[in-house]
Amino acid sequence: MDILNATTPNGLAETYLIDSIVKGKYEHGKILPAERELAEHIGVTRTTLREVTGRMGRDGWLTIRHGRPTRVNDIKNTLSLTALNSLCYLDEANSSSYIKDILDLRCSVAPLYISSALVESREGAIQVLGLAVRASELMSTSFDEFRLKSELFEDYKASVEYGQVLVSRLEESENIALSAAWLDFWVYQQLAHLASNKIYGLVVNSLKPTYMDVLSGLYQSAENIHNLRAHHRTVLKSLKNGKTAEVLESFDRFGAKTMKLWNRAA
Repeated sequence: MDILNATTPNGLAETYLIDSIVKGKYEHGKILPAERELAEHIGVTRTTLREVTGRMGRDGWLTIRHGRPTRVNDIKNTLSLTALNSLCYLDEANSSSYIKDILDLRCSVAPLYISSALVESREGAIQVLGLAVRASELMSTSFDEFRLKSELFEDYKASVEYGQVLVSRLEESENIALSAAWLDFWVYQQLAHLASNKIYGLVVNSLKPTYMDVLSGLYQSAENIHNLRAHHRTVLKSLKNGKTAEVLESFDRFGAKTMKLWNRAA
């Protein structure tokens, strides 16, 4: 972990503190140096440091109590999912393991909320996959001159909430790999929100930064983008035919393939 790669004062402070905690410089149960001393050591303002430690307190790295010193937590028992992205990219020794576990979690949990989504709103699921298929068809596969044919989205851009969100995100994407990553994540996210248990949606939301980083790397390959398109078409066809088992099998195969691709690239 190289704190010199941090591009902002907040990033510098957060990287330094997480690095120090992960590597045991600041052991759990120990008290951090005084705010003024620590800010000067890192090279940031006290206001910046206070913002960073406040966020780290919410994520579970630190215990912060008014009028008392800031204490380092036993992070194994206190970190929340919001800290996962930091762990993946700042804890270099275990980052590959974290990412593998995240993809494995998607394979394990997705069938639960997808099954529920199909019971709660099969039509909603058909709408989600229909938009995903349409979006993938409108994306150029050229890496040299990536363009989204945004004018072709207009026929449904304002028709439904799903379309509005999907189009705005795709139009903001800088390249086809990022667009494909967003499309992949978005389908899982929307199906999770259709499930009866709304906690699934919150869990998927919290994993978004890590998913996007991992998936945008995988979708540098045109072959993987074609696989994503084929997967969405297959799922949509099964949904329209009322074949729930085939839908779940398709997601299972796709998840396993994503895991295999990651293992190959890691």
